Amino acid sequence: YEFTLTIARGARAASTSVSVMVSSDRFMPRATITDFDATQKYNPTADTYAAIYFEFSSPDPDRTCCDTAWSVVGDESEDDAGLLAKDSDAASPMLINLGNTRANTVYKLKLEAVDSIGSSS
Repeated sequence: YEFTLTIARGARAASTSVSVMVSSDRFMPRATITDFDATQKYNPTADTYAAIYFEFSSPDPDRTCCDTAWSVVGDESEDDAGLLAKDSDAASPMLINLGNTRANTVYKLKLEAVDSIGSSS
């Protein structure tokens, strides 16, 4: 796919393009959140954590599964500092440091798995 952005003002215009290659792999690793109670209300105080349990699998028995990485999606800011209480590639569960959250703020977390040939989910 090629995407082009053109900005025009009066007689002046500028464009830039980017090519994106998309491929799919029917054996890409599967990431599953196995336990997290989204209905529970948490008290965001210092030294308080929420645990998100997860696991990975690969439908291809010839591939080693998986390297993992958690990240906070969106603009990196002070608000996101220290939200993940463990290294991004730590084993399950991932701990969320509730003492570093702010009221009325939505945090989006991304969990990625990469298998031994580089396929990711």
